[in-house]
Amino acid sequence: MEEILSKTKIFKGLTKKEFSAIKSIAKEKKFKEGDSLFKKGQEGGALYVIVSGIVDISVNIDMEWGLEEIRLARMDSGDIIGELSFFDGHKRSAEATAFVNSELLIIDKKDYDKLVKENKDLGLKILNNVFKLVSKRLRRSNTSVSDMARNLYFY
Repeated sequence: MEEILSKTKIFKGLTKKEFSAIKSIAKEKKFKEGDSLFKKGQEGGALYVIVSGIVDISVNIDMEWGLEEIRLARMDSGDIIGELSFFDGHKRSAEATAFVNSELLIIDKKDYDKLVKENKDLGLKILNNVFKLVSKRLRRSNTSVSDMARNLYFY
């Protein structure tokens, strides 16, 4: 577990004591291929760290011919998912499904809040890393939307 946590970008720069604290609140769970981790619209009370396997992040869009599932991302070992709802308190904006058999660490929001209340430096390190990660993902999304708009315009 420690090896995966140390490779996870939101835990970059943590001390051994801080890693131990995170490990103490993380719970391991296995998902079979096709299992749902969470659905769009659900409360976001947990953060997920992928230990092994692959998880698809998707949304269903209502098209003229019916619902169409659009994959937004394919995440693998060391990636985190569910961070938006975990940190902003809003409902899930997409759904997560195990693409293959996967093992994840799950960090409960209440346990995390208690931990960072007791260790503010740990909380600041994690939030700084989350900000960098979310910024990177937003930049990637901006590029994708720009490319799609360009393709539609020149189509």
